[in-house]
Amino acid sequence: MPRKMFLFMLLSAISLTTYAGQWSKQFTQDYPMGDGDSRSNARQMALEQLKVKASAEAGTYVQSMTQLQGDDLRETVQMLSASMVKVSNMREDVSVNSAGQTVFHLSATATIDEGELARRVSALQQDQQKASQIQKLQRDNQKLQEQLQIISKEMANHQVLPERAALLLTQQNETLRKMQSNQQSAQQVFQKGTLLQLARKNESSMESVKLELERSLLGPILQTPIRAEVENVIENGDRVTVLVRVGWNISSSQVEKSAGKYLSAYNFNLNPVLEFSSYNNTKGEGPNIATEQVFNFLISQRINARIRVGRHVIELPVLYSGSGFMDTCHQVDSQGTIGKSLCITNLAYSDANIVTDYQKQNPLKFIMSAQEAASISQVDAVMVRK
Repeated sequence: MPRKMFLFMLLSAISLTTYAGQWSKQFTQDYPMGDGDSRSNARQMALEQLKVKASAEAGTYVQSMTQLQGDDLRETVQMLSASMVKVSNMREDVSVNSAGQTVFHLSATATIDEGELARRVSALQQDQQKASQIQKLQRDNQKLQEQLQIISKEMANHQVLPERAALLLTQQNETLRKMQSNQQSAQQVFQKGTLLQLARKNESSMESVKLELERSLLGPILQTPIRAEVENVIENGDRVTVLVRVGWNISSSQVEKSAGKYLSAYNFNLNPVLEFSSYNNTKGEGPNIATEQVFNFLISQRINARIRVGRHVIELPVLYSGSGFMDTCHQVDSQGTIGKSLCITNLAYSDANIVTDYQKQNPLKFIMSAQEAASISQVDAVMVRK
């Protein structure tokens, strides 16, 4: 072997040993929010973009230390590194930019093991089956990223109708979950051991269940129309009280069809509240092997009916974590699921009582100045995800 070639290989090995290890670095990512975006949704989008930024930095070094060619190397390393990024110490904030658009700010520490990343790239060079699996996942991810860009662009349009915004939000959540599932699958390609493979398979199956629930339960609830009309305006000097009567009707049969095979309830009558108790859906109880996982997933979700009159907003819980008693289900914000219930509520337009909050009555009261009231021409009402 020529002496120059030997020295080059030796220096490369020393460089890989010295620099290719686990590192952590602070990253920031801004996400401009559309009218249909929730804070939770903005957080997920910003997090995925932050992972891509961190993985690109890791991938640049590993590419310089391997022998794959052209786009094959770049795309393979990008897919692998994105699946290996670990994020911690997240901090978030929201501001309004000069154009009046709300911007979600995320900062976090990203950690990745470049040594392990390099070893995995090397393993792909020696195993065509692994390489084919990763390439397929990479192609799928590329399509999903393109879909996200299209959805985000439409959501940023301030003229998008509330019903369309709710549908776009559901599609965005589904796309994000598919990307996360692909990242888990990329990790699985390099895992060994029957028990671990079984656990990964179960995890992947749960991701499919979540996607199903997004389409069949959460999506339809978000698209449920809300009737909201001004019933009366009461003047008191320079103050005005606007009374807005509201109501919505979620299909009981739709909820039973989508959630009934996973969760147990005393009945599936949404009149006015449907309660899924933790006692009937955790610790081995329930109709399905995935019951407890589904319950924990859904109880972490939150959908509100948002009623806006000018700059004044009232939000009423629709799907939330609560404590049920008789025909009520009050909100519960404490941690854990013991003693909690997953609650879904309807509100008949003619009803006066709001089962989630005894302090509010239907019609809702919006108090404002007479000058502000004179400038308001409509009431906006839409389901939103928190």
